[in-house]
Amino acid sequence: MQVCGSSKVAEKIQEEFVEESGPVPVRLVNGNNMCSGRVEVYHNSTWVTVCGTSWDINAGNVVCRVLNCGTARLVTTAVSNGEATGNIWLDGVNCNGTEPALDQCPAKRWQVNNCTHGEYAEVSCSGPVPVRLVNGNNMCSGRVEVYHNSTWGTVCGRSWDINAGNVVCRVLNCGTARSLTIAASYGEATGNIWLDGVKCNGTEPTLDQCPASPWGVNNCTHGEYAGVSCSGPVPVRLVNGNNMCSGRVEVYHNSTWSTVCGRRWDINAGNVVCRVLNCGTARLVTTAVSYGEATGNIWLNGVSCNGTEPALDQCPAKRWQVNNCTHGEYAEVSCSGPVPVRLVNGNNMCSGRVEVYHNSTWGTVCGRRWDINAGNVVCRVLNCGTARSLTIAASYGEATGNIWLDGVKCNGTEPALDQCPASPWGVNNCTHGENAGVSCSGPVPVRLVNGNNMCSGRVEVYHNSTWSIVCGRRWDINAGNVVCRVLNCGTARLVTTAVSYGEANGNIWLNGVSCNGTEPALDQCPAKRWQVNNCTHGEYAEVSCSGPVPVRLVNGNNMCSGRVEVYHNSTWGTVCGRSWDINAGNVVCRVLNCGTARSLTIAASYGEATGNIWLDGVKCNGTEPALDQCPASPWGVNNCTHGEYAGVSCSGPVPVRLVNGNNMCSGRVEVYHNSTWGTVCGRSWDINAGNVVCRVLNCGTARSVTTAVSYGEATGNIWLDGVTCNETEPALDQCPASPWVVNNCTHGEYAGVSCSGPVPVRLVNGNNMCSGRVEVYHNSTWVTVCGTSWDINAGNVVCRVLNCGNARLVTTNVSNGEATGNIWLDGVNCNGTEPALDQCPARRWQVNNCTHGAYAEVSCSGPVPVRLVNGDNMCSGRVEVYHNSIWGTVCDKSWDINAGNVVCRVLNCGTARRVPSGAFYGETTGNIWLDGAKCNGTEPALDQCYASPWGVNNCSHSEDAGVSCSGPVPVRLVNGSNMCSGRVEVYHNSTWVTVCGTSWDINAGNVVCRVLNCGTARLVTTAVSNGEATGNIWLDGVNCNGTEPALDQCPAKRWQVNNCTHGKYAEVSCSGRIRNLAQKRCLTDTDLQKTRVAGMIEFTLVGSELCPSDPEVTEALEQLINTLLSSIPGNSVLDIQVNPERRRKRGA
Repeated sequence: MQVCGSSKVAEKIQEEFVEESGPVPVRLVNGNNMCSGRVEVYHNSTWVTVCGTSWDINAGNVVCRVLNCGTARLVTTAVSNGEATGNIWLDGVNCNGTEPALDQCPAKRWQVNNCTHGEYAEVSCSGPVPVRLVNGNNMCSGRVEVYHNSTWGTVCGRSWDINAGNVVCRVLNCGTARSLTIAASYGEATGNIWLDGVKCNGTEPTLDQCPASPWGVNNCTHGEYAGVSCSGPVPVRLVNGNNMCSGRVEVYHNSTWSTVCGRRWDINAGNVVCRVLNCGTARLVTTAVSYGEATGNIWLNGVSCNGTEPALDQCPAKRWQVNNCTHGEYAEVSCSGPVPVRLVNGNNMCSGRVEVYHNSTWGTVCGRRWDINAGNVVCRVLNCGTARSLTIAASYGEATGNIWLDGVKCNGTEPALDQCPASPWGVNNCTHGENAGVSCSGPVPVRLVNGNNMCSGRVEVYHNSTWSIVCGRRWDINAGNVVCRVLNCGTARLVTTAVSYGEANGNIWLNGVSCNGTEPALDQCPAKRWQVNNCTHGEYAEVSCSGPVPVRLVNGNNMCSGRVEVYHNSTWGTVCGRSWDINAGNVVCRVLNCGTARSLTIAASYGEATGNIWLDGVKCNGTEPALDQCPASPWGVNNCTHGEYAGVSCSGPVPVRLVNGNNMCSGRVEVYHNSTWGTVCGRSWDINAGNVVCRVLNCGTARSVTTAVSYGEATGNIWLDGVTCNETEPALDQCPASPWVVNNCTHGEYAGVSCSGPVPVRLVNGNNMCSGRVEVYHNSTWVTVCGTSWDINAGNVVCRVLNCGNARLVTTNVSNGEATGNIWLDGVNCNGTEPALDQCPARRWQVNNCTHGAYAEVSCSGPVPVRLVNGDNMCSGRVEVYHNSIWGTVCDKSWDINAGNVVCRVLNCGTARRVPSGAFYGETTGNIWLDGAKCNGTEPALDQCYASPWGVNNCSHSEDAGVSCSGPVPVRLVNGSNMCSGRVEVYHNSTWVTVCGTSWDINAGNVVCRVLNCGTARLVTTAVSNGEATGNIWLDGVNCNGTEPALDQCPAKRWQVNNCTHGKYAEVSCSGRIRNLAQKRCLTDTDLQKTRVAGMIEFTLVGSELCPSDPEVTEALEQLINTLLSSIPGNSVLDIQVNPERRRKRGA
């Protein structure tokens, strides 16, 4: 390079520095596989080549690592991967190999190079592309899937062979391929088919090193999947142990089971074996003949595990059969177990079908050879006492899935079921229907006798077929809590040890019961042995539980009416209507804070139910604190049938309304009491009370509250005063207040509220999601709106609320189908600016003289959401629209430039440059939403174009429509100190032009820096810091919030509309740290602001001699250095010295 004067020196300095931020996208093109090829980077919306000058293994490693392709095996600087066209953007790339991305390596400025086509940077990476096996029988078999574009996808089975299978098996440490599949043998998949035409020779280190079609290019269909079953993991078993989880370790190799040498065998290796066999952890490892002498091969020696390996063959070891071990040094292990066990479908937690957990799945146990000993083991493991009876059929229901165990032979003393001898896992000749089951003695049944209600009384337990009493000695609140919880009676309120609930006779079974209160049943508490006690009658354990049994009302008109249901045994069940009366109804209403019972039902007035009928013969006096405090038949004992349900309609919640407001969600608060509407006194009225009213009326939250005559004068009763809510109450009458009509309030002190709204609104039966009959949600129901006074203003409100643009057409008929049910709203009168429909003045709810057929309807302008997928940038790709909460494609039949223009305009992407068809941007799956789209190009949104109904098409995904738009507007930085600083220019009308600095700020700078992969904006200026420009000033008034994906997405004046002059240019200096070619970290502004620092700038000049003694050169150098350092915020230059030996600068 010729250096003449300070301008050339400055150019040299600029070439020696490059920003570290990014990353700039990078790809490999025309290689033998997906991890080799010509290196290309994405800049200014275009893929371009990299010059091979200075290209080396370090740079190659950076590229390979970014692409998840391992490390660089070979780098070349030629045309090994084909000739390219277009720009050569990068030259002089000088990496150290540790950079996180290619643009973090020092390089010349973008497009500054003396490179020619043919000197391309190229690399061949080691791989691997991640690979996995899915839905196989073990971790070494299944459907082959590879990871690309952050997504797992399948491999086409065409051309799939044993060589390719061997590569996959070897990569996964699963040995060699035993068999292949090219169908859906391992289940159907969805999503991408990433690879086709894979051709391996079997020696490749990874699958991506095999020649194949480009990613995603295939003519394969789902169902032609590549699959493989590998020889590994090596099967392992335990032989001759005391149970299925202990014994001599044997592995299966070369079709033979053989032993493992005990040398170096330790607890880590034992843990691996135990885990593989679902036997817990290793309790003991031995290296002897504890489990008998073996014959045959000793396959493994020198096994050295860290304990985390997924299988024994994943541990380092000597090669198969290479050992100096002799029989008698066997690897052995005793695992902890137990295999998890559970009882299913029993009458209680201690009876049911026996199931064990193996291979992450619950499976049954075969009933053949099942006996009382095995049952005892299960009962003991589950803390359920002893086995009372056994079943060897489907007594507890038919099961599906695996039958894990057969031939279980216990002696009854084993600590767990897996400690009993049995056939190997899954080996059986049993069928579902021969399931092992057991009924254990526990939990001991418990009841309360002679109490005031079903949740109080003397405690009795059932043992030896007899109900008997519990001694009160040591009886306490903890034990009482256990009993109350078991009986679904809440917690213990009072425990006694007397004869409060009458004298008993018979056995005293339990004594010395000592609970901590958390036990699941009374027999889980420590106690003396059955019938061992020195207790006498009169010292009975007794308890009164809190209750209540949970109660609810179902299928009513509001939250205070419906079918009565109670919660017992973890299930909601009904109450029989026989003997149901107003007293019982009053109890339910009071429990639910719903006032008093107004009416009762003893039929299916609130709908038919299924399931249990829990209560019958309920007899309340009306004063009980809860329903379970009323005498009744025992739980589940009844002669009632479904259809005889107890139901009730309660007086509460007190109805509330808003009167004389500006809309249906504002006004004076009135409540309904004694068949009359009356006001609420405004004293103590606050935002909390307002929130309760707004929520009850489905009007959102309270925006403001009033305590005057803001909503007009009223007459009549003042029903409520002193209302004090905490705002969580479900209704206004749930807030503390003075008694009804007790107040010292006068008319004029009214409580009022203005709620935020909105009442939910939707459009039904329209041509698209932005047209149809208007419905609002009130009283938990969607209802229609009367078309009387319905106009374009009201339509605009609805369209805006639904993000559907503006109202194009409003109608008041049945254009969108007949409706049923209530007509809730009439007289809606909007001005069009309201934020929600309920903010428009209207009549009170359900006050109308409207009939079905005069519905409010609207057709909105849209837009239906649209996006572009798989394009080269954010303004190109496959067109997809959002319908029914799902993105789907558009058929390319009749797709043209007009339709493309609509899409581009909606996305702020300019105009359509081309509209490719035939799934140009990749084939997808899922719905094809639109077909026959016919636009004239002026529509405001795609859903405003004529098209077939949603989802109606005769199209396939190979006909997915796409578009490439003119945007985003390219942007660049010019004349800066590095490639991430300078004057901002945009490309418009085939010309690079400047941006006016008026309103230019840090937000706009951040957008530019992010687009250019240059980090964030450090400094924005509106001057000529980066040189004078000529030509047009295209953009003015740019106003970004900083989150926009591109500069043209920021609001601004129209192109070339400005009152800007040259000299007020938008400029930015982006973040990123600078490194020089010698890989030395350079000083940053932060460094210079902290302390005085000194350093040296050296220049390497080629082509001419530089004489620092020359006054012109010295002056140029001093001026250049001073300019560079002075531009750093907070820095000032103290001294600069230039001499022939050393040119030193000092800054502070």
